Amino acid sequence: MIIGAIGLCLVSFLVGVVSAPKTSPSLPTFWLDHDQGAGLLFVKGTWALETKDDAWPTQTTTLQCERNLRKCQEVTVVLTRIGLMPVVINSLTVKSWTDTFVEVCGSTAIATSERYLVDMVAKTVTGGVGPRNGEDCPLTIQKRMKMVDGFRG
Repeated sequence: MIIGAIGLCLVSFLVGVVSAPKTSPSLPTFWLDHDQGAGLLFVKGTWALETKDDAWPTQTTTLQCERNLRKCQEVTVVLTRIGLMPVVINSLTVKSWTDTFVEVCGSTAIATSERYLVDMVAKTVTGGVGPRNGEDCPLTIQKRMKMVDGFRG
């Protein structure tokens, strides 16, 4: 009985979060931090299509990179009207790392690849998804994205 009540409260909360038009406490504000000397980069926020003002789907993503390993881990959680979808974890490769930019690429599905560009001076993250074509970095970007605060585009 108590477990059922807790479950009902959790589902009600998540439905309210997903339908909320403003930034919700469950989705983080955009945040980018890096330690150039240690070669560490951390980003959190919500991906939004560059052509729209809203985040789609309703999700939150973190990206953690290590320059010496030339690796990044991307973790995404999607919220739906029926609750949380499984967490998606992708391993990405650092293609380049300078004092101002980090370029990250990787295959996140059988037929698609992602490419992200982190501008550490402007504190922006943009990216895109395109066909894999045997390469980790898509040459043709079909869907352009930007990292934003919670539900704001």
